[in-house]
Amino acid sequence: MHKTKQTSSLWSRLSPYLKGFHLFFGIAILFSIVSSVITVIGPDKLKEITDTITKGWEAPLILTRSLRLL
Repeated sequence: MHKTKQTSSLWSRLSPYLKGFHLFFGIAILFSIVSSVITVIGPDKLKEITDTITKGWEAPLILTRSLRLL
């Protein structure tokens, strides 16, 4: 058996099937890239938010503990 080598690009092979849907396909690709970026950046931002909330709770707790000692 002889394998044929396809030299056409993926986009040119998909183009007939996407007739009329090129815009939607492009938007889907864009949103998938944005989703990937958010997935990478999200945990770090969540850590920063959690640290900020924790720092906000530390001051009142220290104050109430010191008032109990009085």
